[in-house]
Amino acid sequence: MPPSYIISLQDIDNNEYMIGAVCDLHQNAIKARIQALQASSGIPQGKIIFDPVIMLGTNCLKIPEEEYDNFR
Repeated sequence: MPPSYIISLQDIDNNEYMIGAVCDLHQNAIKARIQALQASSGIPQGKIIFDPVIMLGTNCLKIPEEEYDNFR
């Protein structure tokens, strides 16, 4: 399954750190694992945040060959 959520951790100073991505199927298992790591001081205490991934679709970009070197 593709990722459904970006997982971040907000510490007591309100700094937020991205720590992973997870699909719907594994969200609860990952949350339990993070909580266990926090309890054993494996990772810092803080609020676990699951932000939904927003899927975007775009058209294919076609770069003229003479401009290709500008995009390397």
